[in-house]
Amino acid sequence: MNEELKRLIEEHNKAIKELREKHEKSQEGKITEAEFKAAQEKLETRLDEIDKRKAEIERQGNEIKAVNTRIDELETRLGQPGISGADAGREKDAAEYRQAFLNWARKGNDGITSEDRQILIERKAMLISDDTLGGYLASPNIENEIIKGITEMSPVRQLARIKTIGKRSTIVRKRTATFAAAWANELQTLTETAGLKYGAETSTPHKLYAWVEVSKEDLEDSDFNLEQEIIQEAQEQFDVAEGTAFISGNTKLQPEGMLVNTDVGETKSGDAATLKGDGLINLAYAIKTGYARNALFLMRRDTVRVIRLLKDGQGNYLWQASYREGQPETLLGRRIIECPDVPAVAADAYPIIFGDIRRAYQIVDRRGLTVERLVELKAATDVVVFKVTKRVDGMVVLAEALQKQKVAA
Repeated sequence: MNEELKRLIEEHNKAIKELREKHEKSQEGKITEAEFKAAQEKLETRLDEIDKRKAEIERQGNEIKAVNTRIDELETRLGQPGISGADAGREKDAAEYRQAFLNWARKGNDGITSEDRQILIERKAMLISDDTLGGYLASPNIENEIIKGITEMSPVRQLARIKTIGKRSTIVRKRTATFAAAWANELQTLTETAGLKYGAETSTPHKLYAWVEVSKEDLEDSDFNLEQEIIQEAQEQFDVAEGTAFISGNTKLQPEGMLVNTDVGETKSGDAATLKGDGLINLAYAIKTGYARNALFLMRRDTVRVIRLLKDGQGNYLWQASYREGQPETLLGRRIIECPDVPAVAADAYPIIFGDIRRAYQIVDRRGLTVERLVELKAATDVVVFKVTKRVDGMVVLAEALQKQKVAA
């Protein structure tokens, strides 16, 4: 700081000298009056800036001097007889503590050495950085909430037909074939119009489960209702699991997925790697008129993006979507429902399902969420087991009401 003050004084003197030289040149007629005034204003502005900086340095110097004076006073008072104790050992300890305390006062918790910190701790100084010496008295604030990210799940349960049963399985009757009506004249002998047939689909609900082990102490001492939290998590994950199965379930342990049923027809996109406008139009017209009235598109959000980016030969977007408050997005006049479980756009994938979901797919619930609190199972270790189960099935009951888009040429 002294070096900077010295430099400012030199600049001040240099500016005064320049101003004098300009004045002499103006008197001798070597520069015009206007040039002298311009130089004068510039140098005076520079002098004002130098004077302000000098004043600021002097103020800071006075503050530092006052702090040092206060520390010197503390050192003097701490060094007075009687404060440190009678014997030489206590005098030495007091001197070390005084120095450590002064170092802490100057540098703070993060600036002192580990030796100084240890000295302060040993002398029982109240420090927030040590729990036993004051840290326990400064507890943090803990919010009474758990921050959770969005869990994406299929909307099929809201779109399909749902049946609740009270037995182990259910049978759905269906027409599998029909006859064709025939024309006849007035005297013609009528013959049988054969072809009417019926069949049945059997649905046996499958079991979903969650098995969570919690200590009794955690249940008793937790800030939250831990049992309720476990049940909520189980319900959410059951929704995720069944939603995935409704789209692509392909094992005997799962409901039948719409994309897995071999009777559901497919329409090619017209390209081996992506979607095309022609393919979307062909898909929309691949089902019967009666199903098309209530049909909708089921696809993941990224597939919506791919469709929105489709352009014609002039670079215009094919899909001119309009957004209205409270109204769903539509494509070719039909609703779009975002479903994270439908596959992404890729070669040979099925990124879009189109059709009347309510008529095509049936969900069967045998039992809703069931929670069992197994206390005795692991009583020896004081662990409580929460067994959460649900029995549900799903199947395509009317395949002709659905059509899937395949990414293929």
